[in-house]
Amino acid sequence: STGEIGGPLTDTLSVSLGLLYNHAENWYENSGPRVEGKLAPIEEKGARLKFRWRPLDELDIKLTGYTLSSSGSKFNMTVDEVKPAGQAALVTPPSDPYKDHTDSPQFSTTDVNVGMLDAKWDFDAATLRSISSYQDTSYFTLTDFDGSAMPVAIFDGTAVLSGYTQELQLLSNQAPSWLQWIVGAYYLKTQASFNPQLTALSNNTLFRNLGPVGDLVNQALPQATLQLYGAIDTQATALFGQATAEITDAMAVTVGGRYQRETRKVYNSSSVLEQDDAFLAPVLISPSDSRDTSNFSPKVTLDYKAFEDALFYATWAKGFKSGTFNMVNIITRPSYVSPEEVTSYELGMKADFFDKTVRLNVAAFRNELKNSQQMFISLLSGGIVHLENAGALRINGAELDLTWQIVDGLIFGLGAAYLDGVYQDFSNTKGYDPVLKTFRANLDVTGNETVRTPEYSGNASLSYTFAALGGVWETSADYYANAGYFFDYQNVAEQPQYNTVGARLSYLYEAWNLRVTAFGQNLSDEIYFYNKYQDDFGTLQTVAPPRTVGIRCNWEF
Repeated sequence: STGEIGGPLTDTLSVSLGLLYNHAENWYENSGPRVEGKLAPIEEKGARLKFRWRPLDELDIKLTGYTLSSSGSKFNMTVDEVKPAGQAALVTPPSDPYKDHTDSPQFSTTDVNVGMLDAKWDFDAATLRSISSYQDTSYFTLTDFDGSAMPVAIFDGTAVLSGYTQELQLLSNQAPSWLQWIVGAYYLKTQASFNPQLTALSNNTLFRNLGPVGDLVNQALPQATLQLYGAIDTQATALFGQATAEITDAMAVTVGGRYQRETRKVYNSSSVLEQDDAFLAPVLISPSDSRDTSNFSPKVTLDYKAFEDALFYATWAKGFKSGTFNMVNIITRPSYVSPEEVTSYELGMKADFFDKTVRLNVAAFRNELKNSQQMFISLLSGGIVHLENAGALRINGAELDLTWQIVDGLIFGLGAAYLDGVYQDFSNTKGYDPVLKTFRANLDVTGNETVRTPEYSGNASLSYTFAALGGVWETSADYYANAGYFFDYQNVAEQPQYNTVGARLSYLYEAWNLRVTAFGQNLSDEIYFYNKYQDDFGTLQTVAPPRTVGIRCNWEF
């Protein structure tokens, strides 16, 4: 549920306050050892306060602050396919994908606090804009690393991120009608740290079922844990600009670019063995390391208006994703992950037909990536979560989006996408042996499909809006189909083909501005997954919600 209230305080100052609260019960059923808080409900609480001050017609200042807290067991991981290491530890899958049978609580909490100042000053020829922001985020997660009822490995950790950004923009205002432009500068400084703890063969789970005897054993036997720590500082500056010029009445060209310099420094990367929170011995103490990178990313777009309601375009652009360090390690020093570079090409059309009752957007594209950053998870690799660089990959694709207003109030929507992604060069990487299912450091997955790229996907919807009984009614139904894809670059953790169906009926009572909506999601009760990944014990997965029905109420005042 959400609510917002606001209004003017003076002739030049206004304020608004928004509140957010969501609560949802978990869709997993606990079928394993009983652990307090194991299937915590999903909750979100937040507030946003905005001030807007216009002391002059030319000056507009907005100050915004918001806070958001969320908690729950939304991403429970349970084991599916079991590896030899898991079999040796008697790890077994649950009897049903919606049953959580892990021996440790699985939940997470996130707290976000953000402040932003946005000021615009209009001159005769241009507008000067300043955007300042500060963000502080903390995240805690507790996960059963083996995803089973066996007390093999428990992982919990806290991540903290704080940062400041400053952006200045100068935008064309009263430039020639055939030219629009923007130039600007950007600065970023962030600090991020991660402090996970790994517990193997936890006393709390080994002897839980022994009752009072188990409590005595837990107190008598020391518990060893591995405390890991890593931190990264990032400082980046950038200059950017873009201009669009109308060459003729039917043709326009856009040229832009961004130059960026960045320094990343990893420090305090360490792992320490503790016993009952007392220091035992260091396992890894790594010296600090830093890297400087720079990049220029250009963009060119050509627009051609073939006739009044049809626009054809072609775009060529380069993009850049910063390099980083694998900062949390058990026995290996932090390794550097090179920046990711992408070159993209796109051809498309946006057009309206039949007196604007049909809108059709189509596009074909190709993305070529160099040093793409790919993730894998393994304790035996010397760390936990690692990024690896794929030498080269490419994704070809096409997409279509159609909206048809059949009659007043009746709208049909159709969307479709085709993707063909392949790793063209991804050798000497880390992962799991395809036969032995154990960690291996010299894999070659060249030729595999890229992650999360279904060959085909599509959706269709039909909605009808009409007035009756003093308000506005809307009924709709939708269908989504996905051909399936892989979650990992080894093409082992798979999402098979699936389809979902949804429906909605809403009534808006205009006199009160009150809307009541009855809805159904995944009415076909398909089993599909939010995520899957391999670790040393097996393939773990988070199943998406089953068939869900409910009623939602929105009141704007």
